Amino acid sequence: MLDRRALFSLVLGCISPAVLAAQELAGTWFTNRGVLEVKADGEGWSATYGNGSTLTAEKKGDDIVFTAKEGRAKVTGSWQFQKGAFRFDGDWQSTSGNGNGKGEWFGWRHDPATEKGKPAKLAGFWRTSWGLLEIEQKGSKLTGGFGAQGWSTFEGAVRGRFAELDYESPFGTGTFRIDFDEDGKLALGGAENARGKYALQLQRLEGHARGVVPEAGKLVRGLGENRMVYYMHAPKTYQPGQELPLLVFLHGSNYVSKPYVESIANTDVGERFLVVGIDGESWEDWSTPDDPRQNYTYVNFMGKSTYGGYPNTHRESPALVAELIEELKKRHHTTRTFVGGHSQGGFLTWFFAMHYPDLVDGVFPMSSGMTMQCEADVFDDEALKSKQREVAIAVVHGRNDRAVPFAQGEGTYLRTREHRFPKLRLFANGAGHGFSSLPWLAAVEWLELVTGDNAAELAKEGQKALDEDRFADAMAIANHLRKVAPKHAAIKHIAATVDEYAEGEVEQFAANVENPGEGEWIDDFLEYRDYYEFADCAKELMKAFAELRAKHELPAKKLIGEARGLFNKGKRDEGWQKYEELVKTCWASSQYPKVKGWLDNRK
Repeated sequence: MLDRRALFSLVLGCISPAVLAAQELAGTWFTNRGVLEVKADGEGWSATYGNGSTLTAEKKGDDIVFTAKEGRAKVTGSWQFQKGAFRFDGDWQSTSGNGNGKGEWFGWRHDPATEKGKPAKLAGFWRTSWGLLEIEQKGSKLTGGFGAQGWSTFEGAVRGRFAELDYESPFGTGTFRIDFDEDGKLALGGAENARGKYALQLQRLEGHARGVVPEAGKLVRGLGENRMVYYMHAPKTYQPGQELPLLVFLHGSNYVSKPYVESIANTDVGERFLVVGIDGESWEDWSTPDDPRQNYTYVNFMGKSTYGGYPNTHRESPALVAELIEELKKRHHTTRTFVGGHSQGGFLTWFFAMHYPDLVDGVFPMSSGMTMQCEADVFDDEALKSKQREVAIAVVHGRNDRAVPFAQGEGTYLRTREHRFPKLRLFANGAGHGFSSLPWLAAVEWLELVTGDNAAELAKEGQKALDEDRFADAMAIANHLRKVAPKHAAIKHIAATVDEYAEGEVEQFAANVENPGEGEWIDDFLEYRDYYEFADCAKELMKAFAELRAKHELPAKKLIGEARGLFNKGKRDEGWQKYEELVKTCWASSQYPKVKGWLDNRK
């Protein structure tokens, strides 16, 4: 991989600041750290960028060194300018109360020399920091569109290797001005609209096509009808037209899907599944020219996704990925469908169990948790809620994860369990955040088993669950067997074994539910329910408890809302009092376990 500094030095050459007059560098520079507005200041420079950050710079040897102030942080570094003073590259480092940071700082401004010569051939697809861009070209005339936040259109022209495009988007109009390199593979430019100026980076997307077909043992590059980029791998034994199960994998933040697909392809799973990795649309971080880092739009770690509320939801990743999955299922006649994802991709994976249960048979979110839009208690549609509970869910997390703490994944698992998801299991080990060291293979094998029709293997897994005192898992197996092999002997054996353990406390808890009192028995009941919720002998008990829970849910949600409102106003003690009230009065609600956990941790 050729890094950016090597690329600039090789192609453009460097120019010493000694031969640059201060005035030559004045003007607007589009950079990976914001738009620089540079002014000559004697023999040095001053500049503004970002949201009010300021910078001063001076010549020092063959470099230009700078000092900047970003809020309370002090930033220092140096730049090297290329031939003609239309590119610079360099490094920055900062110190602040929040710790130290460092990285690359490079920028661009229009080079008039790029306007000379015949119009460059630019037709095709380009990855950009503003979403995938599709260019159609007739001579010097350019038309097309781009999109990460709603599909936008543009028209314009190319002069030499310089393109000027006027665009229209859901947010208004603006202009792109772009310099393309001599190879026609990389471009740097700027965008300008009523809201301001923005840097723009482009990389030609090569080798991807719509409607690609699987090739035995090979990685092929695809492009969905909705312009989503993906990589596909078929088993070495694949035959054209063969029906296979589909495994869709979603990459982590500031990463790409290809390495995940290659890794999965080299396992036994890769020999059983058609494996597809889907790239995100948002290219938020500038990276080396041949390695753009992708992100999924409107999905983040903090539960602040705007899914369902953003004006252009058709360009949000949950909807886009769902469209592509549906296209792949129809095009390749796949059987079962599993969706997995790592880190940010794991957060996105939850959307498919909760918002698109018709599309998937199982999911395995890794090193992640739920965003607020996926929490089980936000759904009111009973038909949708019923379909959600048909999806098998394998939560995968490392206990030493420092990027997304294990408590977040485990907490999501526990909250999901509160809402009667029968095919739900946690796969945890002592790993950190890295994909390869996590027990995802075991998770996929379990998903295959509990969604399949191999009665012998199901019976074997049911007995294993009994031996390990995983009685809820055992009953999930028994209930699945009732669908695929209704007369199998294992059903009676599993159900009878679980009943033997469960029935001793059914009568007492039934009396508690009928006469609940102050709920002093609730913690014992919830522990009992975690083991025996799906036992045949406990069906009436669980039905009665569901009716009691329904009475507590609305008051609990009201108290949660009031507590959050108080916290947002800085009234933390009053917020905690609302939580204490919830625990005392709404102890049958689905909110009770997590709120009680918060209070216990506080103490």
